[in-house]
Amino acid sequence: MTCREDIQLSPPGPFARALTSEARALLSALPVAAGILDSLGRIVALNSEAENLLGWGESACIGQSLHELIDCTFPARASTPSCCPVACVLRDNLPISTPQTLIRTRSGALHPVEYHCTPFTQLHDQRVIVTWRDVAQQRRLEEELQRLASIPEESPNPIVELDECATLVYANPIMMELIGQFGFDAAAFPAILPQQVVNIVHECLHSGSSRARVLVTCNGHSYEWTFFPVPHTALVRGYGVNLTERLRMEDELRQAQKAAEAASNKLTAADYFVRTQGLEKPSAVRRDWGGVIGGPIVKNKAHFFFSLERQVDNPNRTRVFPTRPSLNFSIPEDRTDWNTLIRFDHQISANNTWAVRWLREIAPQFPIVANRVTLQSTQDETDLDQTAVGTLTSVLGNARVNTVRVARTWEHWWHGNECWRAQGPELSGFKVANQQSKCPPQLDYFSYLAQASTESQGPWDSNYQIEDDYSWYLPGKKGDHDMKFGARYNYTELRRVSQINQNGTFRFNTDSPFDSADPRTYPERFTIRLGEFDEFINNHTFEGFAQDKWKMGSKTTLSLGLRYDLEIIPLDEADNPLFPSNKKKYPVDRNNFGPRIGFTRALDEKSKSVVRAGYGIFYNRTILGALDDTIEYPKYTSSAVIPFPQDTVDPGPRRGQFPTDPFLVNGPFVNRALLDSRYPPGTRLPSSGDVIYDSPDRKTPYAHQFTVGYVREIAASLALHTDYVHMKNKDMFLARNLNPMLRADTTRTGSITRLDAFGVLGEPYKQHVWVMENTGDSVYDALDLSLEKRYANNWAGRISYSLSSSRGTAEVQAERNTYQFLIDPNLDLWRGPSSVDRRHILSIGARTEIPKTGGATLATTVRYMSSAPFTIFNSDIDVNRNGELDDPVPAGTYSGTALNAMHNVKFNGRHNGARGPDYFQADVRAGWRRQIAQGNALEIFLDIYNITNRTNFTNPVDLTATGGGSNRDARIPDTFLVLTNLYGGGGFPRQAQLGVRYAF
Repeated sequence: MTCREDIQLSPPGPFARALTSEARALLSALPVAAGILDSLGRIVALNSEAENLLGWGESACIGQSLHELIDCTFPARASTPSCCPVACVLRDNLPISTPQTLIRTRSGALHPVEYHCTPFTQLHDQRVIVTWRDVAQQRRLEEELQRLASIPEESPNPIVELDECATLVYANPIMMELIGQFGFDAAAFPAILPQQVVNIVHECLHSGSSRARVLVTCNGHSYEWTFFPVPHTALVRGYGVNLTERLRMEDELRQAQKAAEAASNKLTAADYFVRTQGLEKPSAVRRDWGGVIGGPIVKNKAHFFFSLERQVDNPNRTRVFPTRPSLNFSIPEDRTDWNTLIRFDHQISANNTWAVRWLREIAPQFPIVANRVTLQSTQDETDLDQTAVGTLTSVLGNARVNTVRVARTWEHWWHGNECWRAQGPELSGFKVANQQSKCPPQLDYFSYLAQASTESQGPWDSNYQIEDDYSWYLPGKKGDHDMKFGARYNYTELRRVSQINQNGTFRFNTDSPFDSADPRTYPERFTIRLGEFDEFINNHTFEGFAQDKWKMGSKTTLSLGLRYDLEIIPLDEADNPLFPSNKKKYPVDRNNFGPRIGFTRALDEKSKSVVRAGYGIFYNRTILGALDDTIEYPKYTSSAVIPFPQDTVDPGPRRGQFPTDPFLVNGPFVNRALLDSRYPPGTRLPSSGDVIYDSPDRKTPYAHQFTVGYVREIAASLALHTDYVHMKNKDMFLARNLNPMLRADTTRTGSITRLDAFGVLGEPYKQHVWVMENTGDSVYDALDLSLEKRYANNWAGRISYSLSSSRGTAEVQAERNTYQFLIDPNLDLWRGPSSVDRRHILSIGARTEIPKTGGATLATTVRYMSSAPFTIFNSDIDVNRNGELDDPVPAGTYSGTALNAMHNVKFNGRHNGARGPDYFQADVRAGWRRQIAQGNALEIFLDIYNITNRTNFTNPVDLTATGGGSNRDARIPDTFLVLTNLYGGGGFPRQAQLGVRYAF
């Protein structure tokens, strides 16, 4: 603390004489802030630097006392009291200075300066010149240097400096303690330093780079060292971090996780194939955790909501191969998801509220175990989905509400495989650096796939949406009207890159491994994609609707509505011969009006019996992933998928002879030189593979739907529901082959002739020429019954049953009719049950709260589904000689002979004329809920899935649609009707899951 000496200075008055021009010039030339005072300590002149430092202009300061203006006082010393430097100089007529003191500026802040005050005489007048040098920056640097200098000494972590011989030249106090604790090693280096410290020092000094994460363990203590070369010296500085406690905790967490997974795995039963094939049960684990938090930001005005969920799902996946049991395996898939939701709501005024919502899911899967894959041929997936939504809701009166909504949904996923991933990380943006062509070819045997998967593709897609919905409640107009009007516009863009099968696929007529000396083990066909496919496609959709829910009285309600859908998908039709040369415009279906009507009527005064009915026309959306086949398989391309031989398999291996096709003679090895010579990379050539054309008459698929139902309240909390549903899908996509085949005979290897049977192509094509047409249809009928007991007297329950039938000629939008013979589509033979048709579905559910247990609950769900249909065929015979090897076998009863094969399967000789295994599963949940405090509750529950441990199989696998094998093919006894896949991928063997939830 400094004292202040009060001195008596005269008030401002007339000055003796003004500064001479020489003195003024000298003052201005000084490089520091300076001023001249008269004999009374009053300011006579200031230079510009002083004006900048003090914040005062010269004119405002002339005649003012400097001491009172800047409040300057030198600190007291041992032998002298503190004083004002101006007063001291005027009294003693001696210069005075100090390297650092504080002066007050115009802002009132104290500023550090180096202060000099010197007397002089001008024309017999005593004067004083004062100078101030700004030392604020110097002071900051000194403080920073002091702080930096103290860091090593005060650091809780060891710090060392080593010379070029790794000799210790500096150690901070903590390092000295460690040397005292652990001592030195045999080479006289501190034992806590790495044993290779000499090499590390040399490496740092010679390369000029650092060396990080060098772990040292000494007497149970672990330190991680990082070494840096000190610039402009021959020293290396090392920083250590004590990891002992962290590593111990990580080890304990790993052990706890292993124990938890082991306990969880013990609660999961082994699946059917693990039990019967003697395989090791995989560690199938399911862990879910997450939390939700939300609340007001501004009371009654703004709120936030945040949810974070983590899912670790490792379901079991087992694959068995009866002809090659050495390839059997059972492993868990790794599905690790992060789900994030952020929401913000703000009430702008009494009638207007806006909100934003962002949802993200990150869901990688490593590996993906698909049908017939071995451990070599698994796939994987990275997946990122995001949605952002903004809404503005306006209350326009007591009966009107308007909501404007804008949204964007965007997604990117990539299906790859181990070989593709090993080439490097997946790049961001629209970039793909890895190449599937660098992977070994896939080997497609009767019942399994060996070597690398062919899967390598991914899209980047975005959907932008703007929507306006208007609701208006209008009572008293011959009843009450609840009206809604709305319009929506969507813009969707899809960019997709595909490298599928750029590594090539060799198909065999055996399950035996390749033996260069055995011609029967040689491949009989080879297919490959020539180059990478890169596409862009977009569409625009416009939707509008109006509806009125008209309550005509206490018993009757009539709903009327009309919807319009318009879909515009721009496509390049320039090379499409189906479009006239003067009309290459892509088709747009504009006649998409969908009327809707609904009716409910209570049959009694208490509305215990109600009848209901409805009818509507519903238009589907065209899936870009189906329509983009016309872009991926065009007439001219550098990315065709080509088979060798072109029309049929090489007959040699089946006959015990070596193949003759140049791409097969060397066995399952891709002859890249020959391939590139025939099809130069990057060259756009007429396609030697399949071609897919758009149709000028393409329409939007739609459906007529009719429902009628009856509801009866049997008791106060018991009701019976009965509904009949009829749906007729029209204008469904079913592709026709414009370049049909005619085989010379009914044998599998008979020669093929391709014909322009419809006379529309005008030139020869080498493979199928598919056209997407709206010739498919399907019909769905269902009778739905349910008996529902609402929650009362501590329990609730529901029994539902559905008797249904789904049949037709089309299911998915990429459907292709392979029963076509020349110009005859054979739709009567193609028509049949859909692949998801299950005639009987029964579901029973119940829950109860056990009295006098403090919140214990019990719930159960039982589900049964009858079998799904499939087709039995024989690829050894081309019955109708159309070149396709999927003709149904004659009607009859069929049985497989291999292990796990189906027996006595009835088949009607038509498409999907057989039935596979049925499905049954019973699940139980036991829970306990305890109120902790007002609004807070703790919930604990135990779920047991498939408590009866029933094995549920899927139908025999079939990959003929993608050129693979099939367990439905009677030609191959080793796999015919063999069940190799479990429902849901792993069959859901009996397993338990413990959950905890805390609500507050």
